[in-house]
Amino acid sequence: MPIIGDISEYRVEIIIKSTLDSSMNLDLEYMMIDLSGISRINNTVSSYLLNIVKLLKLIGVTPIFTGFRPDLAIKTLEVEVDFHDIVITSNLESALSHIGFVLNKKL
Repeated sequence: MPIIGDISEYRVEIIIKSTLDSSMNLDLEYMMIDLSGISRINNTVSSYLLNIVKLLKLIGVTPIFTGFRPDLAIKTLEVEVDFHDIVITSNLESALSHIGFVLNKKL
């Protein structure tokens, strides 16, 4: 699931609803959340992201964050977000590898 742009309270409600609905309807074990399109992160945005993580875990879905750009990584440290229980990978290929999938690369 890519998240793109600013995350407002209104948008997070839509993201949460669609994420939970999709997870249940598709019987997902994992949800990869691509953060490369987020334009900014602050305490409010990080709180929204952590709420999504908690809700996914409550329904038995393991969230995996991917796509932290260097500027977002630095900002995340500044707002002191605790991601210790969250799987974070650098890209989608790494996230897929983490759950046991291998992408076949054509030469």
